[in-house]
Amino acid sequence: MAYTDDAVLSKLSALNETHESIATTAQWIMFHRRHASQTVRLWLTKLKDLPSAKRLNMIYLANEVTQQSKARHKEDFLNAFAPFIADATSVAYKGAQNDVQNKLRRVVDVWRERSIFDKETLQSLYDKLEEIDRSRPSSTVGGFGGASFGAAGPPVPPEFAPMVRFHQDIIRSATPMKTALATAQSEHKKLTESTAPLPALPLQAARLNGLLKVLANAEGAVAESLNKRREMIRSLEHFLAIHQTALKEEEQHMKDLSGRRTEIERRKNEVEATIISSQATNNQEQGGPGDRTSTEPERPQFEALTPPTHSDAEDFYQGSSDAHNGGHDVQAAPAQQPTFPSSAPGIEMLSHLASQFQAVPVGVNGSQKKRKLAVDDFPDLGGDDGIDADVQEMLKKEQKQEADQHLKAHGFQRSAKAAKAAHVNMSARLSKEGKGQEGKPGWAEVWRLIKIARPELRWLGVAFVLLLISSSVTMSIPFSVGRILDLSTKENPEEVRLFGFTLTQFFVGLAAVLTIGATANFGRIILLRIVGERVVSRLRTQLYRRTYVQDAEFFDANRVGDLISRLNSDTVIVGKSITQNVSDGLRSLVSGAAGFVAMAWLSPKLTSIILVMVPPIALGAVVYGRTIRNLSRQIQKNVGTLMKIAEERLGNIKTSQAFVGEVQEMNRYSKQVRKIFALGRRDAVVSGTFFASTSWAGNMTILAMLIVGGNLVRSGAMTLGDLTSFMMYTVFAGSSLFGVSGFYSELMKGVGAASRLFELQDRKPTIHQTVGTKVISAQGPIKFSNVQFAYPTRPAVPIFNGLDFEIPSGSNVCIVGPSGGGKSTVASLLLRFYNPTSGSITINGVDISKMNVKSLRRRIGMVAQEPVLFSGTVAENIAYGRPKAARWEIIAAAQKANCGFISDFPDGLETQVGARGAQLSGGQKQRIAIARALLKDPDILLLDEATSALDAESETLVNQALANLLKGRSTTISIAHRLSTIKRSDKIIVLSSEGTVAEIGSYTELSSNPSSAFSKLMEWQMSGGDAPPAASSPRITEEEEIEEDLEQEDEDEDVSVVEEVEERKR
Repeated sequence: MAYTDDAVLSKLSALNETHESIATTAQWIMFHRRHASQTVRLWLTKLKDLPSAKRLNMIYLANEVTQQSKARHKEDFLNAFAPFIADATSVAYKGAQNDVQNKLRRVVDVWRERSIFDKETLQSLYDKLEEIDRSRPSSTVGGFGGASFGAAGPPVPPEFAPMVRFHQDIIRSATPMKTALATAQSEHKKLTESTAPLPALPLQAARLNGLLKVLANAEGAVAESLNKRREMIRSLEHFLAIHQTALKEEEQHMKDLSGRRTEIERRKNEVEATIISSQATNNQEQGGPGDRTSTEPERPQFEALTPPTHSDAEDFYQGSSDAHNGGHDVQAAPAQQPTFPSSAPGIEMLSHLASQFQAVPVGVNGSQKKRKLAVDDFPDLGGDDGIDADVQEMLKKEQKQEADQHLKAHGFQRSAKAAKAAHVNMSARLSKEGKGQEGKPGWAEVWRLIKIARPELRWLGVAFVLLLISSSVTMSIPFSVGRILDLSTKENPEEVRLFGFTLTQFFVGLAAVLTIGATANFGRIILLRIVGERVVSRLRTQLYRRTYVQDAEFFDANRVGDLISRLNSDTVIVGKSITQNVSDGLRSLVSGAAGFVAMAWLSPKLTSIILVMVPPIALGAVVYGRTIRNLSRQIQKNVGTLMKIAEERLGNIKTSQAFVGEVQEMNRYSKQVRKIFALGRRDAVVSGTFFASTSWAGNMTILAMLIVGGNLVRSGAMTLGDLTSFMMYTVFAGSSLFGVSGFYSELMKGVGAASRLFELQDRKPTIHQTVGTKVISAQGPIKFSNVQFAYPTRPAVPIFNGLDFEIPSGSNVCIVGPSGGGKSTVASLLLRFYNPTSGSITINGVDISKMNVKSLRRRIGMVAQEPVLFSGTVAENIAYGRPKAARWEIIAAAQKANCGFISDFPDGLETQVGARGAQLSGGQKQRIAIARALLKDPDILLLDEATSALDAESETLVNQALANLLKGRSTTISIAHRLSTIKRSDKIIVLSSEGTVAEIGSYTELSSNPSSAFSKLMEWQMSGGDAPPAASSPRITEEEEIEEDLEQEDEDEDVSVVEEVEERKR
């Protein structure tokens, strides 16, 4: 539309006292920034025409516009405001009251702090305000030119304004500092003076780390207060230096005046003495019989006018002359000290503050620097992760009390529902690490893990036979090599026979045996890989089926990302653990046992050396296996959280990009990746330490055997071939020992992953989908009788408190009520996503709790407020409720739902809708969802704001189609806010915010009563506002769970913080 002066003036004239109107007007002005000069000209004209009380609002408007301009990088609009802002602010400042001037100064301070304008404009504005201050009487000057102590306090001279602001900053920082000091003292006393026995070292390290953080927080708070006090002291010192210089000058003036007065008095006394002596001489010359004495009274002696000494700043201020008090002169009175005028009230307070600040110790240099060093060098120590639970609880209580006080100060009171909502029931949530895993071996789960492969026992048996063949062939090689070496050292090796064969025959036979071994090994690997894939496929299918039969409570408490992690990565680990890993372990056991037997047969003495090294390695393998198992659980838990983050964020990428949330989302994801990397790094360090130590032990053992075996060969107790065979068996046995330790660690990884799978597999749903009477028809009246309900995750927040209503069969009923009042919960209860806490819901007199859930849901059609489409074609989504529907039925349902847009697609019904229907608009997705519900031909149709995303024309056509189709057949329950949907219903059920039925009636009956709850709801809607809110949402959002996971993982890592610090130092 055209931009006119009248349009701007009408917006400015509509400006009232509220901040919302100011922000709205500022946004409106920003939309017309191409007319910036014209806007500010009209703005300034409006400002000058307003009475003084209204000018402050216009400055607030300028503040909104300038900050929006700065934030949006609209320098043209900002530059257009710059020439006018100083004049406009000075106009509003001139003649205003002290409180208004203080607010205006705060606005200008914000501009300076955020560098809204250039330095020249700000300096010009400061000069104008100071000029106004100087031109006014000093008794009313404030802030730039004066400030006030309190709302009704006396004005402060302009030179004291900075110190007043410093004092206010110190007061604001005093409470956090006291809290931090109290916390630090309490924690230090708890740890240093406790008589309880010392806990385990990791717990001690975590508590000490927590105390370090508490002390660092206290140091930071004290350092912040110290810095502010130092600024105050520097300002006072500067102020005192100026007055001390003036004092010295005035003292010198007093000394000069005193000296001059003394000289004048001396001269005066001399003159008086001369006069008296001359008079006496004259009397003697003229006198009669006696001497005549003078009758003049004695003159009083003047005291020296030396200035009093001022021992402190308070005496100095009390003895100073101030121009703000009328400029009294110093007068000397006989027989008393010269008096000085009383100081302004602000000076008295300032002197008191100065005496307080001088007593503050300032010897804590570098505390802020130390805290910064600790946080920068060890970022994992930041935050409150390591604080003891008691301290954390105390801090939370203090923060809650401060928040409550802040709310009360602004007129808000925490409701009873908010207190109840703090109690969350997470009994349906799966644990992060699986069932019952507190560092125990978990042999029951090992056995259950092995039983998973029971259907593949036949093929595993074949693989075991092949394993024995390949292992036997492998273990025959060292013995053959030893015999060949012994024969080759004889004089006529051609005539010697080995096992009754010539050397040529023996070599041919050995090649054939090695070929058989390789073939057996090939068959073993192929069989185990196939069996492993079968186990993984079967596990995934079972778990997916088990997940799909869970109830809504389960999905309220668990998020999709964690379940996907269990279905994907955990199943792969388990499948590998019970197939390939078991095969490798058995091969190592067989080869190791055969190798030790052969070594004992060849040389018992050398074998005893080997046996000495076996127990330490075995013990290390057990410790290593347990450590790896725990790390595996933590890694899988963090991977689950990572997948939840990715699934939830990438699934809502448009919303995140619309709010420019890329940086924070990347930081959130990177933080979780870093945690997984830290665990993987720890895994690598543990593995490297174990394998390097065992390798070193094995090499030392080989060295010892070479020394002892060499002596045996020289003494003739052992041949060179036997020593060679023994050394080869040693290598084979060592490899087998390594294989056994690796088998144990991999088995523990499988146990860690299997525990998470078993927890999901063992979970029993509270609502069984296949139990109950099969529903043939859901036609008949629907009755809610004294229904009480609260969501399982928030049992303390009731949604319904005795809900009673009845819906006749075949009727069209609309449910309205406040936001969060339970309208959509009615649909969830009908679909038996949840069971009522008490009361009953019946269809045609039969309680739905006794009905078969699957057959009940087949008779109910549902169109949600936010329609959900699955990846696939349009036809597949429409036929989702009836996969075997004929093509003509799909087309008919699409036509009834006004899905004519499908004909505009090149592929028609075969058009791919994309993930979650991303290729379609909101209105198109909603019409496809309506067609999907119509294709089911349901007895009950639930429409939860089903037409909210449609334009007026499409909504009319869809409503007509629904009315013609469902009239006299299905019971329609609509949850709507649109007046068009409400009007076409037969009956309206109005829910109250207390979880009961407020009133029931037709649209005409309810709307004709202006005092009815329905009329009030309509007034809210017609006025452009939402319905008043009721109970808060009871569900746990993805954001809340991810944050909780991240916090929990931070707490879990506290026990290893010492190791992390040492590693970083290295």
